Amino acid sequence: MFHMLDRIWYRNTVWSWLLLPLTAAFMMLTALRRALYARGVLNSGHPGVPVIVVGNINIGGTGKTPVVIELCRRLQNMGQKPGVASRGYARHGKGLLEVKPGTDATMGGDEPVLIKRRTHCPVVVAGNRLEAANRLVDIGCTVIVCDDGLQHYALQRDAEVVVVDGQRGLGNGMCLPSGPLREPGGRLGSVDLILINNDSFADGWSYPKAQYFSLAHGDLVNLCDQKRKPLSEFTGRRVHAFAGIGHPKRFFDLLRGSGLAVVEHPLPDHAALTGKDVSIADGLPVIITEKDAVKWFHRELPDGDRVWYLPVDVSLSEAASAEVDALLERLAGTVRS
Repeated sequence: MFHMLDRIWYRNTVWSWLLLPLTAAFMMLTALRRALYARGVLNSGHPGVPVIVVGNINIGGTGKTPVVIELCRRLQNMGQKPGVASRGYARHGKGLLEVKPGTDATMGGDEPVLIKRRTHCPVVVAGNRLEAANRLVDIGCTVIVCDDGLQHYALQRDAEVVVVDGQRGLGNGMCLPSGPLREPGGRLGSVDLILINNDSFADGWSYPKAQYFSLAHGDLVNLCDQKRKPLSEFTGRRVHAFAGIGHPKRFFDLLRGSGLAVVEHPLPDHAALTGKDVSIADGLPVIITEKDAVKWFHRELPDGDRVWYLPVDVSLSEAASAEVDALLERLAGTVRS
């Protein structure tokens, strides 16, 4: 299904035009909803400490989770106590949950568990981001980083950071369901900072306030014993690569760019790798993303000793680093009553 949508949204097809009546209805409802929040008809609230929302206007992976991790680290280095509010997409249960390092990803969500393990910040998941933010304030957080909450207007915010995938941009530029956009492209003009995940980018769109970053990989980590190996040890070798993320091709390209002969196995975003998946790998090494790996930290995966995951971190350009630090320093100096 996601392959078909990718073809429709990121290429010019007749289906995009046939779906335009539905797109017009979606855009009207989106604009109405935002206006109702802006005018106070729908209730919204603020937790009383600075809130920075990290999100995107399009469906699919853009590198949002690594950006959240990087912002938390920078806030910690500034002496702040950041906390992360998240919906915990695809988790079991809808109630509020404070994520712990040992929380099962099926209960806390794969991305919140990953953020918790990488940052050690308080992480709270809830369907209502304001409820999650309020809990974070109760446990002592001084800044709230909202993961993927750009369109969650019930939570008032002090700054918005939008992450754009430099490989795919905004696709055909249309809103759902004709295209991948949750809001029209003009929404980018109202955010505080745009971070583009690619250092060479051009898709015909104008991106004000845009800066660039890339994803730098670390060593491979074995899923079973946590032993590490440089990715270079697999150069020239044939490997099976699985990726249950929003844009699997980026992960496959990263491995291929490091000289690996990659057999690609894209999975739907948030999908769990199974023992059956690994069993088809013919005894060859299996490389997965860290987001996929968090689903298996407390469970056995058949043939898991052949499975390695690859952590990635944000590498900001010099200009982007300065812009991010300036934004965070401004936020850290503000507290609402």
